[in-house]
Amino acid sequence: PKENAERYFKKYTKEKKTVSSVEPQINELEEILKYIASIYDEIEQCQSVSDFNEIEQELLEAGIMKNPNKAQKKKEQKSSFRTYNYRNFDILAGKNNIQNTKLVALAERNDIWLHTKDFHSSHVIIRTNGRSVPDEVLLYAAEICAFYSKASNSNNVPVDYTYKKYVKRPHGLPLGMVYYTNNKTIFVNPNAHTEDR
Repeated sequence: PKENAERYFKKYTKEKKTVSSVEPQINELEEILKYIASIYDEIEQCQSVSDFNEIEQELLEAGIMKNPNKAQKKKEQKSSFRTYNYRNFDILAGKNNIQNTKLVALAERNDIWLHTKDFHSSHVIIRTNGRSVPDEVLLYAAEICAFYSKASNSNNVPVDYTYKKYVKRPHGLPLGMVYYTNNKTIFVNPNAHTEDR
């Protein structure tokens, strides 16, 4: 019985070590899958060659794609943010993870940042210029955010919003991914609001 107990204990210890070493790999792979899903969503929303070029650049920077022509650096026209003006407020929406990251970096501390809750979406910024944002402007921006998201065909889409000062992108996170706090959530129906672009 003593030998059996020792054998089973060794087997248990070995399997326990295996499980503990595999769990971080599973978590890392799940994060990579989320990131790849976000790229797929961005590809579906591309409207120009420059949009595709930025996604290609992101994949190269992330090491997912290899550049076949490293020696040849081509100058490519960058695509611009989706821009709106509503009730005298400028609203900007990113088209891909590179733009989302730039948008967060360029936003002022008291600008309003929006992103769908639990769905991949464009990052949206309302430029406040120190003014308080009326509810109708917030709803308008949230509708744009919901439209350019994985939930664009749904109703009552939850959109989180907070001041940009509460949005952080720690070093090492994939492009477009952030952490945020002090947020509130509103529910809206998606709308591209192309009439104001």
